[in-house]
Amino acid sequence: MGTFDSPLSRIQQAQLDQEAKCPNCGSSWFGEVTFHKYSSIAYPTCELDAQEYMPQSIRVCLCGWPCKPALQIRAGRTPNTEIRSFLNSIELAIAAKTSDKRKLAEIDEKLRLIVEQVATRCEIHLILARIAGLQDEIDKLNARLGPDKGRQDEAAKQPEEGS
Repeated sequence: MGTFDSPLSRIQQAQLDQEAKCPNCGSSWFGEVTFHKYSSIAYPTCELDAQEYMPQSIRVCLCGWPCKPALQIRAGRTPNTEIRSFLNSIELAIAAKTSDKRKLAEIDEKLRLIVEQVATRCEIHLILARIAGLQDEIDKLNARLGPDKGRQDEAAKQPEEGS
């Protein structure tokens, strides 16, 4: 007779069969990295002496995103303190990465707004060409009216506007 699989065990097996995905970039490739605590005062002879007795290992994606491990509370106070300290450090690292992305997005938005408001060289050349064309049209109109006629019309318009 075959074994009976409960719905819970089938769900758990399906989750185990799924590849882990990075929440940041979607990659499924990770490295296992072991972390230690070190002293802030480093002497040449003890620079790499770890301060803790319980190094923490986690998966780190190719993009550098630290993947939080499942919370595992162990017996005793010291291991739990170390685990919580490590999880808090992961949260700080993720917050820093998220903050950097947010800052870059803000800079990109500011740059986009500046670029929208600034004319390019090509646009300036087109504007100058248009101004030159309008100046030529004004000169042609003045030439058709004659030098004195244009000035007389302007002088006649000024008193009308003042009254």
